[in-house]
Amino acid sequence: MVRMTMRLSKYTSRSLVAATVAGMALLAGCGGPDKPVGTVGHVKGFAGVVAADEPNAALAARDTLSAGGSVADAAVALYFTLAVTLPSTATLGAGGSCVIHDKTSKTTEVLDFPASVSSGRMPVGLPMAARGFYALHAKYGKLQWEGLLQRGEKLARFGLPLPRALALDLARGASLLSQDPLSRRVFFRRDGRVVAEGDTIEQLDLAAVLTRMKRNLGDFYTGQQARDLTAAARGLGATVAIEDFLSALPQFRPTATVKVGQNMVHFPSTPAQGGEPAKVMVELQALSAEDLAKVPATAVAKPSDGPRPPAPGTAFAIIDADGSAVACGLSANGLFGAGRMVPGTGLFIAAPPAPGGSPVVPVVVVNPNVNEVRLAGAAAGGVDPARVMAAAVLAATAGERPLEEVVAMQYAAGADAKAGPGNARVAAVACTSGSPSIGRCRAAADPRGHGYAVVVGKD
Repeated sequence: MVRMTMRLSKYTSRSLVAATVAGMALLAGCGGPDKPVGTVGHVKGFAGVVAADEPNAALAARDTLSAGGSVADAAVALYFTLAVTLPSTATLGAGGSCVIHDKTSKTTEVLDFPASVSSGRMPVGLPMAARGFYALHAKYGKLQWEGLLQRGEKLARFGLPLPRALALDLARGASLLSQDPLSRRVFFRRDGRVVAEGDTIEQLDLAAVLTRMKRNLGDFYTGQQARDLTAAARGLGATVAIEDFLSALPQFRPTATVKVGQNMVHFPSTPAQGGEPAKVMVELQALSAEDLAKVPATAVAKPSDGPRPPAPGTAFAIIDADGSAVACGLSANGLFGAGRMVPGTGLFIAAPPAPGGSPVVPVVVVNPNVNEVRLAGAAAGGVDPARVMAAAVLAATAGERPLEEVVAMQYAAGADAKAGPGNARVAAVACTSGSPSIGRCRAAADPRGHGYAVVVGKD
């Protein structure tokens, strides 16, 4: 019995040594074991491109693409981080729209989730963004929903060094926010001054909401959380009923299209857009390249020139390794929405939409002959986002300018953010013909903002 044990031990030992040596050889030859889907670094080569108005959010999308997520997964991770890092325009109380191209099904469509107006005598915008991105994930997502909200939840709970983009918005909105006790508690120092870039802020109520959204988003719209939210909103003087939440649903719709050369440009086709982006595109196609370069300058208007410009907004665009794309714009119809934080939620309630068209215009440009995305981008806020986005698309598809120069066109034309709202800002990603790769794809964020654009992975 003892001998058998000894023989077995020797055999087992030799087997373990052999297996270890073989494993080390395998690791040396292959550079390490494959990382599972959902782990950053799962994608070995090119993983996609991202452009957004805030760096933390762009990095959330970058890591999601690197982990093998789809373009929808990356958009969800980006948005729920943005809700924490740029609540001035992307608060959970916001709404928006996206244009999505799915490479597999060869379809391009609009997902509309506006901060539609509630019923009653003192209406406000309903919080639709979370529901919109849930719908996007349900149709096109691959990774687990819960994991996509983790970065935003952690930043809200454990503290966030104030990003520059949010610091500037807080400086502009300080007078309004100082009138709201809940906003003062989060965004003001003890000495009464608004927090500045680099200061650490915690958003514990928002973190708690995100935690519940990870487990059950439906409760935010139809359950106890929805009832608590409507009661809190009524306490602020807003008129919101649970029926408003039940009837406000995201909608997938066909796009409006305009053909430009071999490419098809896809715009939102919803009544909120008024058909304006497509009409502007047709109008601008008749211009020469020289005149086209002047279009952003003509879009800049003084307050006395007409109706006030659309509300502030934020934009982002993503292309993944498969060649699917999404472009999204978000707005709360005012800087920090209506300027009031809903008790117990950490979200800013949206203001009613202002006249003058949508403050966000997302666009995806596809070559239908080869089923390839050429460009995805969005213009948000400022003056005339439809005209600015149409001009950027035409300049980019002409192939005569790098994407970074096209996105900077608004800046070069003299739109100074310090002097007023200026032109809408653009975030865009683009790929040339062929399979998406580092050599073929670019990303650019508007130089007037403080966002981030990144190519993900390596060849």
